[in-house]
Amino acid sequence: MQNDGNNSTEKEDILKVVLAEHKSLTDEIHQIFKQQIWLYYISVGFITIILGYIITQKVYDAFLGIPLVITPLLYGYIRQWAALRIIGDYIRDVIEKEKIPEIIGFRYSEVTNHGRYWMGWEHY
Repeated sequence: MQNDGNNSTEKEDILKVVLAEHKSLTDEIHQIFKQQIWLYYISVGFITIILGYIITQKVYDAFLGIPLVITPLLYGYIRQWAALRIIGDYIRDVIEKEKIPEIIGFRYSEVTNHGRYWMGWEHY
């Protein structure tokens, strides 16, 4: 009987570690979303400043400055989306599909692929 007790506490410890990993990754996703919102605000601000300068000074060559300003911001935005995709795939495919079902098991013997996930899409 002690062997079963040790096994359950070991599974509880593993579950705590997996849940802590899940929480830290979702917190990282939230931080990336905040950074993307700031990039959007900065992009809109730069475009507004450049368009205001063009309209007031009638210097239409300044339109060439818009791609120079937006390209680095767009690159950062694309890199962050790639990071989000990698983190989301890891959470969905490794944590929710493999680790957690191994620890807690399933109640039903026949579970569809959608039923194997621990959480839904709204948690990403």
